[in-house]
Amino acid sequence: MAEGIEITAVICTHNRCRFLPLALKSLSEQTLDISRYEVITVDNASTDDTYSYLNQQIDMIPNLRVIQEPTKGVSNARNLALREARGKYIAFMDDDAIADPDWLANILRAFEESGPETALVGGYVEAIWEVPKPDWVRGKMLDFYTVVDWGPPQVVGEKRHLAGANLAYRRDFILEVGDFLPQLKSYCDETIVNRRLRRRGFLAFYDPRVRVRHHITAGRLTKKWICRRMFWGGASARIMARRLEMEGLPNAIPVEGPPLETPEPLPLYLRRIEKFGRFVGDVLFWYWRLTKKM
Repeated sequence: MAEGIEITAVICTHNRCRFLPLALKSLSEQTLDISRYEVITVDNASTDDTYSYLNQQIDMIPNLRVIQEPTKGVSNARNLALREARGKYIAFMDDDAIADPDWLANILRAFEESGPETALVGGYVEAIWEVPKPDWVRGKMLDFYTVVDWGPPQVVGEKRHLAGANLAYRRDFILEVGDFLPQLKSYCDETIVNRRLRRRGFLAFYDPRVRVRHHITAGRLTKKWICRRMFWGGASARIMARRLEMEGLPNAIPVEGPPLETPEPLPLYLRRIEKFGRFVGDVLFWYWRLTKKM
């Protein structure tokens, strides 16, 4: 860990140059003293102006570092950031998110207040709808649009998802349990790390003071997008479950925290698509095992 740097803020980005100005501006305006944090942006195989834009920002954001990961995939970008980070804690934010000014300060506060067994801290995520939200996007479906609001600060179980758009880790703990898994794409790549940590006795903590706002583009507010999301979410969930079994870790543990409210369930057609995705995930897992890609 570099002297003085307590936390590393990371943005992994691929061809999302139009969102980066607001994301970087929010990180440059943190209330935490600049000497206590660094910002890493990982250009993940972008083909637009992302890399040149990021390099232009180095002169204006003195604690910014720009690195490149040529292999496409958010897990590859996150793994590179883990190795490059110099902070005790590492905080991931999406390239289309905007952090509150106290984001990093509140992450550090949450780790301190929740105790030394806390391995990850997640927070409140408010959606910025690019176009008006359709009426059919409601209930349980909001989870898939990275909307997170779990109430007061609390230790959380696995039924309460903590979004990768607003998630921080004790860096030494995450290095201890293994990398993000590229085969899971962007649907369960942080979830498998979170579950490895939980199965080793570490805690996950939710703090609503750790806040970001997150853009939901018009392209995601279609039934075609949510069907594709449910399919690959189901496939990733099954691959993750098989991988945990391969590592000798159970796929389920008791849930802590207050009782869950029961949101409106997913429509039947989405549940069927997810179930089919799980079947495909099984096929992919065993194919990758046989070809030694996992």
